[in-house]
Amino acid sequence: MLNYQKNLFLGIILSLFISYKTYSQEQNNLGLGIEKNTLSINGNPLEIFTLYTGNIQIHSCHYENCKKEKSPYILRFLKILKDTSHVEPIPINVFLIKHPEGNFVIDAGGDPQWYDESSWECEPFSRKIAQKLANVNVKPEESLESRLKQLGLKNSDIKAAIVTHLHFDHTAGLKKLNAPTYVGKGDIKNGRIIGSVPCKFLDGVKLIQVEPLLKGLNTEKQDIGDSLLGAGLSLTKDNAIKVYSTPGHTPGSLTIRVRTDQGDLWFVGDITFEDTQIETNSKVAGIHFNIKEIRKLHKNLKLILSRTNSILIPAHQVNTSQRIKTWSNK
Repeated sequence: MLNYQKNLFLGIILSLFISYKTYSQEQNNLGLGIEKNTLSINGNPLEIFTLYTGNIQIHSCHYENCKKEKSPYILRFLKILKDTSHVEPIPINVFLIKHPEGNFVIDAGGDPQWYDESSWECEPFSRKIAQKLANVNVKPEESLESRLKQLGLKNSDIKAAIVTHLHFDHTAGLKKLNAPTYVGKGDIKNGRIIGSVPCKFLDGVKLIQVEPLLKGLNTEKQDIGDSLLGAGLSLTKDNAIKVYSTPGHTPGSLTIRVRTDQGDLWFVGDITFEDTQIETNSKVAGIHFNIKEIRKLHKNLKLILSRTNSILIPAHQVNTSQRIKTWSNK
């Protein structure tokens, strides 16, 4: 009887320890800082850094749509503003691609001065709406500028930035990065409607619109991405880094494909918050500008995943580096 009680007691202690350890790991997912995955391209090293630039807490109706999918964007937007519930904070991830032809940054992270009213002087109305939409928590050492310095990189070491869309949690580091920045034309045109903050985050940034550069490109179906998403813009001579126009989350949303010897990584921004959300029976985000286009895009992404060795990389998913490691080691 004593042995039984002893074993039961030890079992309970072990279970509590495992639960605590698991909880700690989940909590640490929001404080990973910098993680590196080393892959290869044509036999040469290709490094992908996941840079944690703080976290964002959004309303439940932002994360999962609370109205009918056919509801107009403005009604879904207003529903989000009225929503009083929030999901748990999710990471704001930026990605640094160290390619043999240069360093590329995907998105520009969160804003350490989110609650500093003086930093919003040129955008007082945008501040009220933006801070109503989300709680943003970014420490100074978590900014994109700080993360690059921690890696020993200067602004001049970045060949270009690609912004998946112009929402505020993807653009905060652009001014200090001061690099040529590829963006979707539709987001520049509809910036105020989608919640972009141009004065605070974009003034003085060299923005390169992707859509005009896609015109006249060779439309031969080079791969499944070109076939399903339209011609992509190659940013490297080896066609390893390609940018596609994929409107839906915003009018100018972009998707970036990085081809490696191990397979293709698809950086999709907020087209989905988690890779599992592209399933037909999953709820989509309420903040999407055009849900019909999103459903079509999700269908195409599922086809890509089924026919190629590919992985989706949303901007806000936890355990991204571990997911890449597991995928690349298959």
